[in-house]
Amino acid sequence: MIAALPPGWVRVRVGDLAQDGEQPVLTGPFGTSMGSDDFVSKGCPVLTIGCLTDAGIRMSKAAHVRPEKAAELDRYRLRAGDLLFSRMASVGRAGIVPPELDGALFNYHIMRLRLSGAVMLPDLFLAYVRGAPDVRKYLEDVNHGATRDGINTTQLVEMPVALPPMNEQRRIVAKLESLQARSRRAREALDAVPPLLEKLRQSILAAAFRGDLTKEWRAKHKDVEPAEKLLARIRVERRKKWEEAELAKMKAKGKRPIDDQWKAKYKEPEPVEETDLPELPDGWCWASTDELFSFVTSGSRGWAEHYANDGALFLRIGNLDHDSIDLDLADVQRVRPPVGAEGERTRVEAGDVLISITADLGMVAVVPESFEPAYVNQHIALARPAWSVPAAYLALYLSAPLNGKRLLLRANRGATKAGLGLDDIRSVPVPLPPTAEASQVVHRSLSAVRLIRRFRDRQADHVVRLGQLDRATLAKAFRGELVPQDPNDEPADVMLAQRPAASSTQSSDSAKAAPKRGRRGATSRGDAADG
Repeated sequence: MIAALPPGWVRVRVGDLAQDGEQPVLTGPFGTSMGSDDFVSKGCPVLTIGCLTDAGIRMSKAAHVRPEKAAELDRYRLRAGDLLFSRMASVGRAGIVPPELDGALFNYHIMRLRLSGAVMLPDLFLAYVRGAPDVRKYLEDVNHGATRDGINTTQLVEMPVALPPMNEQRRIVAKLESLQARSRRAREALDAVPPLLEKLRQSILAAAFRGDLTKEWRAKHKDVEPAEKLLARIRVERRKKWEEAELAKMKAKGKRPIDDQWKAKYKEPEPVEETDLPELPDGWCWASTDELFSFVTSGSRGWAEHYANDGALFLRIGNLDHDSIDLDLADVQRVRPPVGAEGERTRVEAGDVLISITADLGMVAVVPESFEPAYVNQHIALARPAWSVPAAYLALYLSAPLNGKRLLLRANRGATKAGLGLDDIRSVPVPLPPTAEASQVVHRSLSAVRLIRRFRDRQADHVVRLGQLDRATLAKAFRGELVPQDPNDEPADVMLAQRPAASSTQSSDSAKAAPKRGRRGATSRGDAADG
């Protein structure tokens, strides 16, 4: 049921609002009217559907044609004050043509409305299109059952419009402009919050890896084992694990070592060159990721033949979300991995660090405890932390924009395609604190990051609420509740009746019945006539 109108209002069609002697709605020329040879980098602007946004007209998506072609399409020239309405995709986006676009063209995906400003103010019509429930309901009805959103000229001409008296229109527009100015200021303030929060997050993480966050903790725990001793132990354990693996390989081939010459093949990690690195707190030392990861590998191609409807997870770059693993069921691939070395090499374990090495570089996540069996594809590096080094510490460092992530991105060697090699990941210098202090760094950093994330979520929630408030304000305006009605205002139907050519734009059906209006002097909304 259509809502009753406020006193003095009248329900009309878009076609009833046309300028005298003008076609109210015109669709842009077919694409065949403008060939590829007609388009130039500079020339007459041609507005496309991408030029219409929820905030009005933007020129970044405009095309341009030669002046000679523009002259051939003179019928489609725009005038300042024309209204543009999208007829496809996001139907209902609209905008008012500014003076600087007087004479521009528009294409087939846009309809031009040339309405009489003496009957309905352009700014009010624009607000009506963007916020009136009647418009959304009408567009839903005419698109019901369609495979693609769209509206034609006839449907737009017949679209109902709730028309207030002209004086009330002016009051509504003035009130909307005042409220929207406040809304813009609020939105600008909210939009400034995420960059500030990100800057704060980066500053906190940078301080964490300088040792600033744990300065007081360090002063109270001077008896902890220094990182240099931890690193020496890691090196010994690293060599031991390599020797065990080599012996296992020889045993598998039925060989036995005669002497210790085979041990000479072991390659000790290169020490970090500290010349250009910042000084670290007492008890810390520099180490390379080659030392701190027991191994670094990545998936390989050729897994498509192992895809299955069930089985282990097959992690792809789309499953990394900067600091977590996203297992949205709509985007999870399953595999039955091959038997043998390839399957074992790329199988993840709890505590492994996953790093994106193509596309969105430097996304880092730690595999959580109790993670189901999973493997990685060729776009993800799998790095297994060495003994006594918290995986969360390494992941946090490698994902910190001013720290490890900066070094990873600097190593990006792709000229036309982003990409990191495994050696790039192995060569990142890491400030290594004592094990207990590393845990404190992680705890304090993540506590701060979680707090920042809560602020960011609240900011996003306020942006949503602001949009809801804007829509509610527009809906209120077209229920006649935003500004008071004045019984001395000339009713809208009287204003229409005084137009010399008021009936020239009406269809034969609509001309048979006078526009419906709210009764002057009605004592309640329920007393007004239905439109």
